Amino acid sequence: MQMAALYHFLLWILAPLTVAGDVNNNIVHLTCLQVVAEKSYDCSGLGATRVPESLPPTTETLDFSFNSITALYNSTFSRLNQLVFLDLTRSQINWIYENVFQEHLYLTTLILTGNLLLFVSETSLSGPIRLQHLFLSQTGITSLTFIPLEKLDNLETLVLGSNRISSLHALNRLNTEHLKHLDLQMNDIQNISAEDVSTLKNVPLEFNLNLKGNALKYMDDAAFDSFHFHSLDLSACIINTDSAEILKGLRGLQIDILKLGSYRDFKGDDHLYPRTLHPLCQVSVKEVNFQSTHFKAFSNLTFQCLNKVQKLIIRNCGVSDLPSNIQGMEVLTHLILDENSFESICDMNLGVFPSLTHLSVKGNHRILNSKEGCLPPNLVFLDLSHSSIESKSFCTEQLQGLTKLQYFNFSFNVEQELQRLPFESTINLKVLDMSYTRIDYKDLTGPFQNLNQLLVLNLSYTNTDIGKQNLLEGLQSLQLLDLRGNTFSNGVIQSDTFSSVPVLHVLILSECKLTAIHKTAFLPLKNLTLLDVSSNKLTILSTSLLFDISNISLNFASNEIQIISDDTISHLSKKSKINLSYNPIACNCSNYESIVWYQHNLDKVLSQHQTACGPPLSKILLSEISLSCSHRSLIAVWIVLILVLLSVLIIFMVKYLNRRIHRYEQIAM
Repeated sequence: MQMAALYHFLLWILAPLTVAGDVNNNIVHLTCLQVVAEKSYDCSGLGATRVPESLPPTTETLDFSFNSITALYNSTFSRLNQLVFLDLTRSQINWIYENVFQEHLYLTTLILTGNLLLFVSETSLSGPIRLQHLFLSQTGITSLTFIPLEKLDNLETLVLGSNRISSLHALNRLNTEHLKHLDLQMNDIQNISAEDVSTLKNVPLEFNLNLKGNALKYMDDAAFDSFHFHSLDLSACIINTDSAEILKGLRGLQIDILKLGSYRDFKGDDHLYPRTLHPLCQVSVKEVNFQSTHFKAFSNLTFQCLNKVQKLIIRNCGVSDLPSNIQGMEVLTHLILDENSFESICDMNLGVFPSLTHLSVKGNHRILNSKEGCLPPNLVFLDLSHSSIESKSFCTEQLQGLTKLQYFNFSFNVEQELQRLPFESTINLKVLDMSYTRIDYKDLTGPFQNLNQLLVLNLSYTNTDIGKQNLLEGLQSLQLLDLRGNTFSNGVIQSDTFSSVPVLHVLILSECKLTAIHKTAFLPLKNLTLLDVSSNKLTILSTSLLFDISNISLNFASNEIQIISDDTISHLSKKSKINLSYNPIACNCSNYESIVWYQHNLDKVLSQHQTACGPPLSKILLSEISLSCSHRSLIAVWIVLILVLLSVLIIFMVKYLNRRIHRYEQIAM
């Protein structure tokens, strides 16, 4: 320890000399990326040892991460006194000296993540600075006394994660009047006393405390009594047989969200016992989150002190059933059971939750058997995605009676046979997602014709022939339609394909093997604001297909477009955007007017750095190509005149030859 202290002392003494040498020797011209002229700049990853002088004093946002400035002095950023946001992530900073931000009246966010701090002056954050967000994770801090907390009166966010802090003893030096987020995850905190956390009693109601990954061994009984937090994360903190003693420290706490699970890469005892949760009977909590943990003797006792919980999350806990004798869960409305091992929906015994409106069983690890009558009738939200539902007629059978259902996610499941009206009971659906679930649709009547309140329909990658008659019938309220990865007959969108969805705002048709679009196919879509036809085989770019292009985003990326007619994009208004990237656009005089428009309207263009000329100029960006076509009209006139003169000359020659031939014929006679 003495050697380490001596080493750090010598580094502190020698640092100014080292840094001065670097500054004097750094003569390389540094160029920062201008994000917003005179306001925002990205200087990350330049290996810079000083701030480039090219930055204007009006700079407000500066990303100076991944550089090598070693130390911060009061002169380092003195010229940039208008800074509001400063990112110094992993810039090899070891020393922060006096009055670094003495002239910075407006600085609200300072990021020092990933810098091994050996010295921080007590006056480093003094002055007019009004920091609201300070990030000090992965900085090697071992104690809260290392930071001049008493200078941070306006602080809203303090991130100290992944350090070596072992105590909260100096936390009372922090003014918590405005504090909304305190992150102390992945430190070495083992004991929490009531005195240490007393300063958190008067934090704002939206306050969040993150203690994830601290191996707690002791907490004063009722240490948080009469406190009110928005969230408290104790993931991987309460994971042993003595957990109940630690949780007694929460007695009297009022909280919206409590996290008690673990995390996926945690290595250790992650089991929870029923008696562990008994102290929660004296905690007022709305949401409890168990994640990546395992319950020992999982029974109704586990839920005994959760009877006031409105939202319960049991994710990736290896649960295969819920007890059928759970009592007192009348107020539970949201139940998340993602990534568990249920064999049947009936094994969830959802009847013990009479007020349940939101259910998610996403990513079940086993094939999920579905029997009729196991889903509660009051469901408004149902997510069964990624769960390998066994039934091919799930939509027809298991959704019967769910008249209140508004959101249904059935994506990434087995093939569904849509016959008759598969959503006959769920007439109030607003959002339906069946993406990546193969659909077998044979009936002539539309399977969605009774869903006249549906706003969002995702049929992407469902192996559906979109050209089938009446597929979209009845969807007169639909605003977003995602059809990517499907097909159209012969690769052509017919004229009446979208006549049933007149109020559509967003239409996604990427990866549909499209080769052509009927000239009237999109004209019924008068409210369209986004059209995505990327990754197809279109050779023609035409906006005449659209009713209104005054406020629309068009994605024609990754097609086979070479020629853009002059009037195709010139009518796009200031509110409109277009993406032409990854097309083999011909950079010659045939596209001269369009290219000129493009270069003068870059504010309307998306993915500029991926929009280049087609071969043989494929490495030249469309925004940088220079064409000399100013005399092409005159050349065309000359060509026409020459052709006319040649025509006249040919006519005279023909007449002349005819006369000679006629004369020779007369002599011969």
